[in-house]
Amino acid sequence: MAVVIVLVVLAALVLPFVGGFITQSNRTPQGTPVGTPSDSNDCSVLCAEWDQRRLERCLAEATAAAAQRTVGNLRAELAVATGVAIVLAASAAAATLIPVIGYVVAAVLAVAAAAALIAAEFILGELAAAGTALEQAEGRAASARQAEAEARTRLVQTCGDKATACLSRPGPC
Repeated sequence: MAVVIVLVVLAALVLPFVGGFITQSNRTPQGTPVGTPSDSNDCSVLCAEWDQRRLERCLAEATAAAAQRTVGNLRAELAVATGVAIVLAASAAAATLIPVIGYVVAAVLAVAAAAALIAAEFILGELAAAGTALEQAEGRAASARQAEAEARTRLVQTCGDKATACLSRPGPC
């Protein structure tokens, strides 16, 4: 009997976390892959390649910023759900002091506290997945910045003064 109780408690603690992780993982955008450099030494091709790398950087940085906002929002949700669970648990404890119906009220509040705790665990799973997505998005943004810098360097080194017109174009962001 004790083993069954332990398994039920573990399932109640683990399943909401796993559910939140899977849910958030399915919502997370994968971002834009960074292209590979061309073998061309044609200035117009190199300029177009640099423009493409700038666009990829913009998209990668926007994805990283969105991932950061998601993490921030989930942290706020987790704080609220945890706070609600704590208040309900404290209210349940206080309700036991009410004569006659106190234990009934306490039981209802304890169930509500447990539901809030399960919601907090679900959000914690979402937060774990969002944190992983944020790390990946920041890595893609760093790679995109590096690819943009390499494309610009190649453009300047290959085209020299001819690159000025290309370099003076406004950025896509």
